[in-house]
Amino acid sequence: MVGGFVLALPVILYQVVRFVAPGLMPGERRYLFLFMPGALLAFFCGLAFAYFVLTPRAIPFLLTFGGDVAQTQIRISNLVDVMLRLLLWMGLAFETPVLMYLLAQLGIVSSRMFSRFRKYWVVIAFILGAIITPTFDPLNQTLVAAPLLALYEIGIFLAWLAGRARQREGNEIASLPEGQ
Repeated sequence: MVGGFVLALPVILYQVVRFVAPGLMPGERRYLFLFMPGALLAFFCGLAFAYFVLTPRAIPFLLTFGGDVAQTQIRISNLVDVMLRLLLWMGLAFETPVLMYLLAQLGIVSSRMFSRFRKYWVVIAFILGAIITPTFDPLNQTLVAAPLLALYEIGIFLAWLAGRARQREGNEIASLPEGQ
């Protein structure tokens, strides 16, 4: 089921956007349609990170854990389930900067608000690292939390850029003569 969701995500995202778009203002609709390619790219970067970085470290740990006490017997369905969940959650986690940029572009939050939330995000990143990773060793949890922290910082920078663009648009509108 998770694999189907991962494969169908582009279509699901398109359908969600088509559902939400009629209720948005023209400017908001434009941001939403520009948001889609970035969201898909971020999701696939998360999939690639999980597949090429996390999986090679997590699977050997899972297969050798407790090897001195008992022989590991794993079913392929369990392995596929762990892999798909890891891929899905890391793909969604990599959406963080895109979502932060969209929220800042719409004027809902600012980079300053995200900066004030930074200390809480460190704790949240390590909690998510403990939840997302299939193992309980600190190395794999840190391998999940470190990109989440980096992505949050990238999101703060993107929110700052969005705030500057909104401010520039506001200044241009304010400088127009009254009748225009």
